[in-house]
Amino acid sequence: MPDIKVLAKRIGSLAQEVKKYQEQRKQIQQSIEDLKKNTHNKEEYDHRVSEFLKGRTAEGWDSYFDSYIKQLLDEIDIKNNQIIAQMGGSTHYIPRPEDSAPKHQKIVGSQEIFRISKEQKEQFIKELRIDEEYLDLLKPKKEGKELRALKDYTIYETNPYGKMSNSYVGEYTEKLIKAFPELYDKLVHELRTADTKILSKTYVSMMLFTAILVGVAAFLIVPLISLMTAVEIGFFKIIQIIFQTLTFSVFAAGATMAGFYYYPTSQATTRKRQIKNDLPFVILHMSTVAGSGAQPITMFNLLFSSGEYKGLEGEIKKIINYVNLFGYDLSTALKTVSLTTPSPAFRELLTGLVTTIETGGALKSFLIAKSKDAMVNYNLERRKYIESLSTYSDMYTGILIAAPLLFFTTLAIIQMMGGAIMGMSVNMIALVGTYGVLPALNLAFMLFLNFVKPE
Repeated sequence: MPDIKVLAKRIGSLAQEVKKYQEQRKQIQQSIEDLKKNTHNKEEYDHRVSEFLKGRTAEGWDSYFDSYIKQLLDEIDIKNNQIIAQMGGSTHYIPRPEDSAPKHQKIVGSQEIFRISKEQKEQFIKELRIDEEYLDLLKPKKEGKELRALKDYTIYETNPYGKMSNSYVGEYTEKLIKAFPELYDKLVHELRTADTKILSKTYVSMMLFTAILVGVAAFLIVPLISLMTAVEIGFFKIIQIIFQTLTFSVFAAGATMAGFYYYPTSQATTRKRQIKNDLPFVILHMSTVAGSGAQPITMFNLLFSSGEYKGLEGEIKKIINYVNLFGYDLSTALKTVSLTTPSPAFRELLTGLVTTIETGGALKSFLIAKSKDAMVNYNLERRKYIESLSTYSDMYTGILIAAPLLFFTTLAIIQMMGGAIMGMSVNMIALVGTYGVLPALNLAFMLFLNFVKPE
């Protein structure tokens, strides 16, 4: 656990950050008041306010700042409780008579409050460079607050089915992992890339246990169906049913394991598309926050608290998790997340952030340049897709409008001449084409457009 001096410095840094965001909120409120005084036309005022607030309302920005300030205060509360714990205090302390407590302690309820002298207080304020009014933030709050604050930061979640799988096939899971280490390493990487909140060994246990259940179910159901549908039951029929049952059971169990194995890869591909869709706007948001002079970790706290970027929420949460729970510095957290993110573009951004932070570069300039490049690429992709739509519309007109008209005209001529095509009547061909071929071609074209469109 960090020593008291490190914790105290961290509290001072957080207090300064709270003060900075309170000042920013006051500046926004003051700017709105100035616009109201200097603008006489309501329509112009509404336009200028909307432009200044970037499409949000004043209440929305207040809620935004309140949410983040509350998060900072919760972290201050956690650090403060850690200091109390190291100094000997406990939220489960059995109270003694107050007159038996040392002079520097006071018993309040079930908790010890440690007092320091005026000289020590002045020394702390001088070393930490904080205002005296922010010492109120160090007061311990209600018991259980620390647990609620940490609840937002999770990597793995409890899975009842996973527990049951481990209890039944856990020992076989270990043997399976040792037998196929390369496949297991690949699965671990895909699970991390897919942000699956299940431990890798638990996931393998679930895969094996589910495959066994499916295989047993198939072994019971297949012979029952075969016996119910059989006309005659003889020796060879029984041998056939046994062979079919074993074959289908093994196939069902194998297909289940294959589905479990390749599911994380599918999820990683989906996350990659979502990240690609959100990334330009995330970089733009980060550049705006960096321009305010906030600390780098603040960018990720604000992105996560906004809840607007679902595609990148998992990656941002990991960064905050590594910093707040595991005590990593920001550079190490960014490097760790870059190793498991499914998006090459986001990996490049994290690597650039690490280089900029470690070399002392201008983070604001880096993010502004990246945001411009990202928005240019985003607009180019949309423009390219729109231009390709004209080509697809020509294809649709030729294949699914002009060609059917010509085909049915030809069928009408053949019917007048009294002919047939490959032994099929003209009416039958027309019915198959109208209710079968044309709907299938239209559906295939819609699926194609949905596949090629950008996210």
